[in-house]
Amino acid sequence: MADVTILGAGSWGTAIAVLLANNGNRVKLWGRVEDGVEELNQARENRRFLPGVRLPEGISATANLTEALQGNVHNIIIAVPSQVVRAVARQAQELIPADSLIVNLAKGIETTSLMRLSEVIEEELGAKTKRISVLLGPSHAEEVGRGIPTAVVAAARMREVAE
Repeated sequence: MADVTILGAGSWGTAIAVLLANNGNRVKLWGRVEDGVEELNQARENRRFLPGVRLPEGISATANLTEALQGNVHNIIIAVPSQVVRAVARQAQELIPADSLIVNLAKGIETTSLMRLSEVIEEELGAKTKRISVLLGPSHAEEVGRGIPTAVVAAARMREVAE
């Protein structure tokens, strides 16, 4: 069992949280108050972004970034929209333990710099990103959240990080 923090409580972040919690992991899900993150703990459902998918008890949601990253969390998933990856990485930089495993789920490139999002994360987190991976697929959050088989690809500079 691992402790995992997911930055982003949209459809992808929620779907991956459900998958990880159903596999026995403890998951902290961070999102914005205006996206209804506080309601997730009470309703046990992300009605706005992933309606109809029940959140297992292994998931706790918070709008407080410090709370989401406190403790001994070394598995961090970034699942925010591409246009805010840099801002979230910059905000989280001081809170992320060194040598954490960082998995990026955001798709696309940063429009202002034309950098891949993994490059943006590396630039903002510096030495803390020796273990960064990107998870992409031809998959949808609705499928993952409901446990429907799908395919994804993990890529990283180091094979063991991707695995």
